[in-house]
Amino acid sequence: MKTIYKILSLVLLLTVSVSCTRDKIETENLDLRENTLFFTSTSAALYVEDGADNTYDISVGSTALAQGTISYTISVDPSSTAVEGVDFDIISSTELVAGNLVSTFTIEADFENAEIDGKTAVLNLSSNKNKPCNTSACLI
Repeated sequence: MKTIYKILSLVLLLTVSVSCTRDKIETENLDLRENTLFFTSTSAALYVEDGADNTYDISVGSTALAQGTISYTISVDPSSTAVEGVDFDIISSTELVAGNLVSTFTIEADFENAEIDGKTAVLNLSSNKNKPCNTSACLI
């Protein structure tokens, strides 16, 4: 029985190590695609409490390294129940620095205007280069 187990193990090991070859990826077309910015997640929850640091970092990703510093705009969607300047503020930069794939900006919630049932902030991402955008991604 041990001999059969050893033989089967050897056959399996040889099959796995000999039969697999790595595929080569053609990368010449990757440099020709347009760079796109997008939110790295679709939703998050920020729970506020009195006296706490009621901030949340939101990540914006890019499909390629930024060649230069890229500015983008975050706007509040009309469907949002939270109001910028009343319920929350965007308190940090909205730029993707050259050579990076990810940028973050920070929002800060106001405890005084918080409700037990919560409010929803729907954010839109816009390119500052007048390229086509939707609410989750835009060409730069």
